[in-house]
Amino acid sequence: MKKYKSTRGSLLIKVAIFAFSCGFLLALLHGEIFGVDKLIRRAEAQISDLGYGIEVYRIKKGKYPKNLIDLTIPDKRGNILITIIPCDPWGNQYLYKRSHTQFDIISLGADGKSGGEGQNTDIKYSEIPK
Repeated sequence: MKKYKSTRGSLLIKVAIFAFSCGFLLALLHGEIFGVDKLIRRAEAQISDLGYGIEVYRIKKGKYPKNLIDLTIPDKRGNILITIIPCDPWGNQYLYKRSHTQFDIISLGADGKSGGEGQNTDIKYSEIPK
């Protein structure tokens, strides 16, 4: 029976393949992690813009809008606060909750369900640093 000896060249190839595989996996994970962060930042920016529109509406009309669509209705001069209400980065509608004294805008994250972590975390206007 013949025994095959490992040569330096074959060991170098094995190490190179291993290093490439590790680098590829790290690149995939890196893209996944930072891709999620990018979507969360986009949701926060959209929620902040909507919140600004709601604050301006309250200043002009003395009350909070009944729903987000009210921000798209022109005033007597034809001015519109927001031309379109976007969906969150995961394609879901933003939730709008209000009382007489406060409001909140919420994205339920990637899973569209209340609660969660990572990409499934809820993003709330009331929790975004101003």
